[in-house]
Amino acid sequence: MQDRDERGRIEAALKMLAEDEQTSGASSAVEERVLAEVRTIARSRRRRVAGALAIAAALLLAVAVPVWRTAQRSADVAATAPARQAPQAPQAGDAEEGVTAFFPLADSALPSTGARVVRIEVPRAALRSFGVAPLEQPGRGQSPTAFADVLIGEDGLARAVRFVRAAKIQE
Repeated sequence: MQDRDERGRIEAALKMLAEDEQTSGASSAVEERVLAEVRTIARSRRRRVAGALAIAAALLLAVAVPVWRTAQRSADVAATAPARQAPQAPQAGDAEEGVTAFFPLADSALPSTGARVVRIEVPRAALRSFGVAPLEQPGRGQSPTAFADVLIGEDGLARAVRFVRAAKIQE
């Protein structure tokens, strides 16, 4: 019997304890600390996400800007090349013309499968920048421009340049 009475008192004490726990919560100090920790974790997470987005944006710009510049340069070359082309090369029966060797340009190391040569007029000062003595054109006065053959790759980038001295065209 004594066991049943003792058991009943323990059960009653546990019920009272459970009821007491249900009505009481964490103290306000504990609640503030927990909320502060949750806010800190959220801020840290937002910073990591913002940092990752900033890195992604920087990588995107690092890739997009050179591609855009190359496309713009190709478009500029394509747009201006026909307008700046000099007259056609001398035809059969014309005297030979003198040319220099091709001088490689900055983009000449890039691989190119197809290329074309375009003749343009350039200022005579361009010859000096390559260390070439001004080419004189027989039968013509000293003009402010000279002819140059530019080797252009499929991608529109100039690979090399050579300077041309047009021979006197027979009349």
